[in-house]
Amino acid sequence: MLTEDRGWPAGTIQKQLDRDATLVPFGKGALFVPAMTNPLDEPPIAVWQGDKVVADGTTGTRIVLSPGTYSVRLGSGAVEQRIRVQATVRENHTTVVPVSWSGLSVHVVDETFGSLRSSYEIIRVSDRNYMGVGFGTDEQAGEPVSTWIMEPGLYKVVRLGDTYRARRDFATVRLLPGNHTHFLLVQRGDTGEFAGAGE
Repeated sequence: MLTEDRGWPAGTIQKQLDRDATLVPFGKGALFVPAMTNPLDEPPIAVWQGDKVVADGTTGTRIVLSPGTYSVRLGSGAVEQRIRVQATVRENHTTVVPVSWSGLSVHVVDETFGSLRSSYEIIRVSDRNYMGVGFGTDEQAGEPVSTWIMEPGLYKVVRLGDTYRARRDFATVRLLPGNHTHFLLVQRGDTGEFAGAGE
């Protein structure tokens, strides 16, 4: 499992563990949430014990904790929409959180494949839950694309200000567990209308 190549830009879980130089002091343990892409482009992680946050961190880096059971909250969207995973930390051991979520990188381009700093919104189809606003970046200038971390399922990408009921200017993408999906969203540079989309 640790050496399985899932096609993530961040590499295998084992390679991520090997790259992480975090020292775990004697008497402590660590949690490790794997990254799919660049950890700085993914949402931060909060570690809860009971009703309070005891640590925070990023994917791809060990989070040092005292032995015990914790609730790990990660993902995009509002706090209540984040994915919750129970994990037990043991002394002198790194607990790797199994990846059950999906990653999505939306590349916004115009009809000539030039990067656009345009915006869009994402809605989960199963419960019509609004996930948030995303923004295109100037990838040709080296600006990174943020990675959405969400529950697997079908999502609808719509123009800024549109709703789940949008009948034009929308696209859908199905996210599979443990997969990172690159999604191309083509917009007309002058009007912002959708001109096409796909993986």
